[in-house]
Amino acid sequence: MTEDLKTYVELIGNTYPNKTIPVLPSMPAEVVSIEVEVGDFVNEGDILFTLDGSNIDSQVTQAEFGIEQASAAVSQAYVGIKNANAGISSAQLAYDMAKSNYEMNLKNYQFAVDNLAKYEKLYADGIVSQMEYEQMKLQAAPETLELLDKQLAQAAQGLDQAQLGKEQANSGYTQANVGLKQAKEGLESVGDTLDDLVVSAPATGYITAQNLTVNVMASNASAAMMIDELQLIKVITNVTANQVNAIKAGDIVDVIISSNNKKYVGTVNTVALTADARTMLYQVVVIVENKALEIKPGMFATVKVIIGKAENALVVPAEAVVVRDGKDVVFVQNGDKAISVEVTKGLDTGFYTEITSGLKLGDVVITKGVGLIDESTIIKVVRGDE
Repeated sequence: MTEDLKTYVELIGNTYPNKTIPVLPSMPAEVVSIEVEVGDFVNEGDILFTLDGSNIDSQVTQAEFGIEQASAAVSQAYVGIKNANAGISSAQLAYDMAKSNYEMNLKNYQFAVDNLAKYEKLYADGIVSQMEYEQMKLQAAPETLELLDKQLAQAAQGLDQAQLGKEQANSGYTQANVGLKQAKEGLESVGDTLDDLVVSAPATGYITAQNLTVNVMASNASAAMMIDELQLIKVITNVTANQVNAIKAGDIVDVIISSNNKKYVGTVNTVALTADARTMLYQVVVIVENKALEIKPGMFATVKVIIGKAENALVVPAEAVVVRDGKDVVFVQNGDKAISVEVTKGLDTGFYTEITSGLKLGDVVITKGVGLIDESTIIKVVRGDE
């Protein structure tokens, strides 16, 4: 007949917490209260202990005052931008007027330069008055052009200064906003510190260490408490060299806990690549879900690992295979006689043995009393209930 065969090895191991988590205060502070003791079970988020925050109140006040000052600086910088914009508008107007005046007077200057000789002759002929002649000389003087250039340059400089003032005002506004942001972040940081005064469990598990005393300063340099996380449990076991290659990470295994005799599904997490130097065994770590928290650290566990399997294998009852003259044989019916057939064995579960060669499906294999028969033995086939 054919069967799907699996062979197992049973490994003995121990259970451990999946993680051991240290709990540290975020800052050194005096302990106000302790809510748990060693051995207590806690859920994630449960309060473990509280710290004194009296010195934090002054930090909050200082941070709030810093925000007020920074907000005032932002408002003042914004006013500076408005004033700078108004200054640019005024300077632009002054420059436009100066430029218009310059262009108009430049034309007058050029006219005076071009016509000064004519006015000198007209003055000599008595056609224009001395005042008109002197006015034309003044308009044509180089100092007049220098004055016009200076007036236009001053207006342009005023516009440049106004634009520089706007840039400075914008920079001041940006800096003021940076200061306001930093002040707000400072207040948020102090708020986070206030939250940190109440220390909660980072995971579900058991308190396995507690190093605090009420009214004594807690350090943030060493663990105040230790929590063993138990939502997942590690089972650590060991295998021999001839078994280790049949096991790999990700394999699904059965885990039986001795204390409650319950079977759980586990997953092989790691298989050691080298043997322990003392035992010459390879460590295997299996992870088991423990949502009901039925498994506690320190329990004994049996890990049942499949190390061989054969699908649709040709099998015979294990007792049907005997050794004759150093060979594995089975006896098959041949009329009223039994004849021995040499076979090659595959997997052996203890109940069934896989036959990989020597038999074919349909052969009648003798399973009872095979140790007492040989090829001269007369056999009688009976039903299984006779």
